[in-house]
Amino acid sequence: MPVLQRALSERSTETKKMAAQIIGNMYSLTDKKDLAPYVGSVVPGLKQALLDPVPEVRAVSSRALGALVRGMGEESFEDLLPWLMETLTSENSSVDRSGAAQGLGEVLCALGTSRLETLMPEVISTTERTELASHVREGYLMLYIYLPSTFKDDFIPWVGPVIPSVLKGLADESEYVRDTSLKAGQRIVNLYADTAIELFLPQLETGLFDDNWRIRHSSVQLLGDLLYRISGVTGKMSTEGQEDDNFGTSQSNQAIIEALGTDRRNRVLAGLYMGRSDVSLMVRQAALHVWKVVVPNTPRILREILPTLFSLLLGCLASTSFDKRQVAARTLGDLVRKLGERVLPEIIPILERGLDSDKSDERQGVCIGLSEIVSSTSKEQVVQYVDSLVPTVRRALIDPLPEVRVAAAKTFDQLHNTIGTKALDDILPDLLQKMDDPALSEYALDGLRQVMAVKSRVVLPFLVPQELEGASSLVLSVHDDVGIRTIMDELMAASKNPAPGMRRAAISLLHSFCEETKVDYSQFIPALFRGIIHLMNDTDDLVVDMSWNALNAVTKHLEPSEQLQYISHLRQAVKFVADDVKDGDLPGFCLPKKGIAPILPIFREGILNGTPEVKEQAANGLGEVISLTSAAALRPFVVNITGPLIRILGDRFSWNVKVAVLQTLGLLLGKVGAMLKPFLPQLQTTFIKALNDPTRAVRMCAAKALQKLIKLHTRVDPLFTELHNGVKNTEDNTIRYNIYS
Repeated sequence: MPVLQRALSERSTETKKMAAQIIGNMYSLTDKKDLAPYVGSVVPGLKQALLDPVPEVRAVSSRALGALVRGMGEESFEDLLPWLMETLTSENSSVDRSGAAQGLGEVLCALGTSRLETLMPEVISTTERTELASHVREGYLMLYIYLPSTFKDDFIPWVGPVIPSVLKGLADESEYVRDTSLKAGQRIVNLYADTAIELFLPQLETGLFDDNWRIRHSSVQLLGDLLYRISGVTGKMSTEGQEDDNFGTSQSNQAIIEALGTDRRNRVLAGLYMGRSDVSLMVRQAALHVWKVVVPNTPRILREILPTLFSLLLGCLASTSFDKRQVAARTLGDLVRKLGERVLPEIIPILERGLDSDKSDERQGVCIGLSEIVSSTSKEQVVQYVDSLVPTVRRALIDPLPEVRVAAAKTFDQLHNTIGTKALDDILPDLLQKMDDPALSEYALDGLRQVMAVKSRVVLPFLVPQELEGASSLVLSVHDDVGIRTIMDELMAASKNPAPGMRRAAISLLHSFCEETKVDYSQFIPALFRGIIHLMNDTDDLVVDMSWNALNAVTKHLEPSEQLQYISHLRQAVKFVADDVKDGDLPGFCLPKKGIAPILPIFREGILNGTPEVKEQAANGLGEVISLTSAAALRPFVVNITGPLIRILGDRFSWNVKVAVLQTLGLLLGKVGAMLKPFLPQLQTTFIKALNDPTRAVRMCAAKALQKLIKLHTRVDPLFTELHNGVKNTEDNTIRYNIYS
């Protein structure tokens, strides 16, 4: 015993290995009472050897400790288990933790399965506690490497429960935790590939579709190890070459079927095939390597697993996970490109049946799948199967689930990109017809709205001339900001269409929207003013009349406080159209019994209650409107225009406000003349008072307005007398000059 004790402290690896092995054998073969005196002297050496950098020394030392405990009983080693548990979570080094895990595995095996059952819940819980330090989790994960080796079949009941924590460790931020988890997973796969497939394979299948790419990558690796073991091939061969070069054999494929069963084989290979299109390069490379090694012929295997593959694809296509949707979409596109015409007759019926599924995510997946098929297939192939594609899209657009209708609209988008107007002709009339069905009208209306959201530029010109009432319901169903912007942009664009019918339809829908919608579209009012007032100069009389209605719908909902903020925008819109007006009058301002009624309250509010700057803007803007309106159209509004202007001139405002008002009154006198006779006394007094203003610009405007007013007088003598008195009573020569002028 002294020789063995000294040998354990030697530097030679072989010496330490032999010493540990001899000690272990002695405690296995010798009577307990003969060796009891030497326990205290050899255990420290074995502990030291258990932490040796050389793996072989650690392995032999751990077996020796197990033999000691088995031979002497746990009561002889009260401090051993606490020391092993403490070293298992030591920060010193991964070597120490590995030795402790290996020793603990042997000691627990010596103590029996009852101790394993007591300890395992704590081990599993600790490995999954992310708040613990990484070295603590790694130490416990190392037990998964050594416990299966020591307990063999007795560990089988724990295989299923530990796999989730292994997979979780594979996604850990710490690299050495990931490495340890992978080694543990590989150990479990290698030991239980023949006996416990049912326990851990479902966990690996789930891992193939985990949101974390590291778990997907590790699941592919572990599945590869399992398939290699089952099929009897090595995964270390080189698989460089073309993507679909295969190295598997029929014998290996048959071995996999016998071990897993056809259904499970199909699920595993379907998951691997999807991994070939993963968003992560590492997952793609790993999946492609495993696929090449175990699959004998890609097209044949794909046809065998096609129903299973599509079931997985439909679920992933409708997943809330972006990565899953991307993987499924890429896989579907790759599948169609690879098998082409051979696979379409099988794929399309599967997708059609998918719309009958009770699972909403599968119905949504059908639509996304169809989009991928259409985008990955030639136009000739799409045309060949269009009679199957169109009914599926029609059904999906009236599905009760909003997400399915959104996905169906995207499918319609792809279909239109491929076959053009045929998609419009085959799908939209049916959708419009469904809007008359009380049971389907709500879904059909939203389906049409979703189509508009993705393809408004082609749908609106098709839709509007055919079904204005339905289109009106469609635009009124929009409530979100993006939808409102789409409606406004597309209708304003359509209002500039060369075809009068399109312009009529566009302005009609704008009128309906502005008249009846409950949503806030105030940010678009400036653009509406500009677009609608420009249409009031249209060559089509119906467009002009409908534009007046639309403008009236916009302005009548504005509160007085809101009217003030749009005066400058309204004035810009009038200036914008003025350059294109022929013969001086804007048709929309000259409509009988309508005229400038929609915009006059805005200018009137600005003149009466605006700030001085707003008053000036409003007066000038009103003058610009008067210049574009015929005398007959102005007749009903003369009183409403003139009264506020005279009232403002009676107050004390800056000269620029007075100039704006006098110029507008002058324009009005020039347009309507005799219609202002009832205001003759007030106007004369106002203008003569302005002739005495200190500012020359005010006096000049007043003089010009007075020139037009004189034409309304039947007797001008009193006016001359008043002007003469003004000259005599003023001492300012400039004012005298203006009066004489």
